[in-house]
Amino acid sequence: MPHAPTPLALVATAVALASHTAFASEPPPRSLSAENTIHAASAPAVTYRLTLETPADAPPRVAVTLRFAADPDGRTTLALEPSWGGFDNDGRDVSDLVVAGADGTPLAATRSEPWAWELAAPAGQELTARYIIAPTSAPTDVPNGNDYRTRLTDSLFQSIGHFSLLMPEHVADEKASRFSIDFDGFDRAGWSVLSSWGPGNGPFDRELGSSEFRHTMILAAKTEAARMHRRRVMDREIGFAIVGSDWGFTDDAFIDLATRIIALERDFFDDHTDPWFLVTVTPEGGRATQNSFSLGGTGLLDCFALYCNTGLSLDAGSPFLAQVKFLLAHEYFHTWNGTKMRPTDGSEKDGGFGVMWFSEGFTNFYARALLHRAGLIDDAAFAEKLNEALAGYDANPFRNAENATIKSKFWTDPNVGQLPYQRGDLAAVVIDAKIREKSGGARSLDHVMRDLVAKAASDPDMHATAILDALAAEVDADTAAWLRPVLIDGKDVPLPTSLERPKLRLVAKRVQTFDPGLDREASMKSGEVTGVRDGGAAHRAGLRNGQRLRAFTIAPGADRTTPPRAKVEIDADGAPRTIEYDAISEPKDVRAYEPA
Repeated sequence: MPHAPTPLALVATAVALASHTAFASEPPPRSLSAENTIHAASAPAVTYRLTLETPADAPPRVAVTLRFAADPDGRTTLALEPSWGGFDNDGRDVSDLVVAGADGTPLAATRSEPWAWELAAPAGQELTARYIIAPTSAPTDVPNGNDYRTRLTDSLFQSIGHFSLLMPEHVADEKASRFSIDFDGFDRAGWSVLSSWGPGNGPFDRELGSSEFRHTMILAAKTEAARMHRRRVMDREIGFAIVGSDWGFTDDAFIDLATRIIALERDFFDDHTDPWFLVTVTPEGGRATQNSFSLGGTGLLDCFALYCNTGLSLDAGSPFLAQVKFLLAHEYFHTWNGTKMRPTDGSEKDGGFGVMWFSEGFTNFYARALLHRAGLIDDAAFAEKLNEALAGYDANPFRNAENATIKSKFWTDPNVGQLPYQRGDLAAVVIDAKIREKSGGARSLDHVMRDLVAKAASDPDMHATAILDALAAEVDADTAAWLRPVLIDGKDVPLPTSLERPKLRLVAKRVQTFDPGLDREASMKSGEVTGVRDGGAAHRAGLRNGQRLRAFTIAPGADRTTPPRAKVEIDADGAPRTIEYDAISEPKDVRAYEPA
């Protein structure tokens, strides 16, 4: 993954999805294959065809057929991504797998992992594999976060390639390969297709790294499942899939806002080269209220996917408007910081948690900064988003954790999950100020970001060391000295006492933040209360490590002054017992920026 899926949610969300609608007054879907094709003499390393099958006596299913050459060593492994987006891949998207040789002879494929199959075939022989993606049921195992796994219903197909597109491992090992994909049978059944590759059935043909290819989003739906629209920015096409109803905003209001933010960020990088981009909006988690709402999303190949409660008004004065703007700006910025430039710490094929301070934290910084510069948020909203990061950082019990801790706990502890966002965001605030100060206003962090993206044009993989060196070259010696201790080792970010854009000053405040009082994820997974913090609200209410856990719920407060209420059902001394308490921390000293 070029960047980690964004756990950017006030309340974590789940589910994803696709869409369709007739393009009434707009032009019919056209293939973008001509613009996306890599003109090479050789055939694609892998070709994919996804076929919608609609048996008369069964729900729709999707058949995936791929063609490729066998591994040169005589043993070919077909695999999905072992894990992605907080989910271990159980291989549920692959059923009835059949592999055949060049002459059609079936070859035995042995499942070696939940997500991998092995077979023997002569080196380089042309092989064909076919499997079925079966209809899905409502998930029951969704953690705190978005459910990025495949969905297939009577009217909707949504899939991200990490979970559903088998790939030969010897192809995945290559730095870049040529892939081809097309879609069959959907239009005949009254479905329309949008994907990361473009609108319509294809065929599409591109040269990509395996991680980029697996970032493919595929969307198909009947007309009644969703509404689709298309817009142009500088003669480049953007597709929108808006699923469901009861959103609280009109399609045009959302599309106009998203299009403005896309144009804003393309202007920032002076990059209007992408012929296609896809935006999906998926309802999840019920209807939002003023005090409890859920927003999340992830950037994918030429796409970002949003997962939101319904009822999100975008009218002026709405409590949701600034949050939606920020989420759109964050996700689209990953087009450059995460895709065209792929930050990596060298520890993993796809980025690594040791560089998320840049891929996620700096992206948060620019989401806020660019919205403010464009007048899409005012000084007060800018300060509110900055203080949200600062208060979370100051109150974060893992504030000084090293990046190794982030890797081990990112998906299981919300505080750790937010740490690289907070740390990188605040560091970017300081670094930008220091570059402006050293250069007398002639340069800023903007110049560094654009320079890095320009360098990435020849090699997208950008090591954390190269990023740190580029930053150190622009700041004074004292600032350069703390970059690695802060961003790698977890030392405190040395915040400035005042900011110029906008003019803000740093003050101290005393606050209470959300705190369940125990390790909620570990307790729910094991069925036993664990991680109770001594002296906290849960401990004072009577929760103790080792108690059998029957149920755990947290209800939001009735308004912004009422704390969330935890209700825990346990077995204590052989008898059932219900414990309730306010799920908030003890008062903590935090810092905040206010108008100077």
